[in-house]
Amino acid sequence: MTFSPRTEGANPRSKDLDLLTTEAMLRVMNDEDRRVPEAVAEVLPAIAATVDAVAERLRKGGRYHLFGAGTSGRLAVLDAAECPPTFGTPASLVVAHLAGGPEAMLLAAEGAEDDEALGRADVTSAGIGPHDAVLAVAASGRTPYAIGALREARVRGAWTAALVCNRPTPMHAEADVVIDPVVGEEVLSGSTRLKSGTAQKLVLNMVSTGAMIRIGRTYGNLMVGVQSTNVKLRARAARLVATIVGERSDIEAALASCGHDVRTACVMLRFGLSAADAAARLDAADGSLRRVLDGK
Repeated sequence: MTFSPRTEGANPRSKDLDLLTTEAMLRVMNDEDRRVPEAVAEVLPAIAATVDAVAERLRKGGRYHLFGAGTSGRLAVLDAAECPPTFGTPASLVVAHLAGGPEAMLLAAEGAEDDEALGRADVTSAGIGPHDAVLAVAASGRTPYAIGALREARVRGAWTAALVCNRPTPMHAEADVVIDPVVGEEVLSGSTRLKSGTAQKLVLNMVSTGAMIRIGRTYGNLMVGVQSTNVKLRARAARLVATIVGERSDIEAALASCGHDVRTACVMLRFGLSAADAAARLDAADGSLRRVLDGK
């Protein structure tokens, strides 16, 4: 039987889209977009399982790798690129692999998605192993590049997950966990950069943010791993420190002495430590400000 994903089908609610007024056209798009969070809500258990599995491997020194082609791959790249400035993680901790390489981020390389061997090769070249977690993203659930990545990752003992927008799909048989928000037919038939892309972005946000929370890269709902690389972010860092330890006149000095690292400054000010001693205490707590401030 030929696999026919719903994301490729015609949407009866957007029929004659080009005949509508501009506002009516946009209202159709907006109404369809409202379906996306509901579809994501239906698969929260699978997202939670993925968050916990990724966090477990990160805590043990593993890495989180994402694989995708086209829109799916570009969203994966965006998610990985935002982890270092948001959570203060090294770029090697969350890594995205886009079919066709970095050039495909700006110039479409659609043919690369049909290459299962390329997916396998990218897993091999990344040195993925049993300590790592792999998430392959493909709206259709049938992309050969993503399937190849999953198959090779499993051979190498990595934990695997798939993020698709159809059910069932060929990728359902290739991963330990499948996250499958079914968003239905696109407003523009087959253009999975729309509802499917939105669903993928929501899920990718949840997985990376949830995993970083689980490994102690936040404090409450505060982004204490932020890299203070400009004036705006240095001001944000000072506000974060004041929120955690209270308003003090020496916050700016503490931040300046530790490279504007929020977590280190908080430990310095709370316990009267030098920057080096505060950093050592954080290292002993695997970087968790919560554990240090709570005495754990």
